[in-house]
Amino acid sequence: MSQPVLQVKDLVIDTQAHSAVRAGKVMDLTHREFSLLATLAQHPGIVLSKVQLLTQVWGSEHYDLNLVEVHISALRRKLEEHGPRLIHTVRGVGYVLRPDAARHVAIERAALLPDRPLRGGRKAHRKRQQHATGKLHIAFHKFLPCPRRTGHNPRDFLRPNRGPVAGNNSFGA
Repeated sequence: MSQPVLQVKDLVIDTQAHSAVRAGKVMDLTHREFSLLATLAQHPGIVLSKVQLLTQVWGSEHYDLNLVEVHISALRRKLEEHGPRLIHTVRGVGYVLRPDAARHVAIERAALLPDRPLRGGRKAHRKRQQHATGKLHIAFHKFLPCPRRTGHNPRDFLRPNRGPVAGNNSFGA
């Protein structure tokens, strides 16, 4: 059974009274927006996929996934009127309610770096570390292996399920 009152940073959600208060102000939420917010608040810091949200909030996964995006967008707009962003998108995975997003950004950026050894020496390594921790913003493609030296297309590292087709350097179907 879920808790009757959930609190995430300055957001207080009373599931029994069906009310949400942020920064001391009562928020006017629709039934679906409140259900989405309560579901995300019951799992703080855990990424929930669109299908999971459809199942828990709408009761079925046979709706269009765009439905979740539309309601999350409206909910974000209402939440951000009273403070910083709490609901974050994890690309390709789903949505998460995070009270302190700054420390999670560095973890997500570090996860984008490929597992293979990268070209460059100590200076490039230092720049990659600074980029992963958010201290330096440099285009991600600068740190990919050189295609002339490895014989691979740099995009192969960004799309792990696709590789070069034998005989040419294009992507497979």
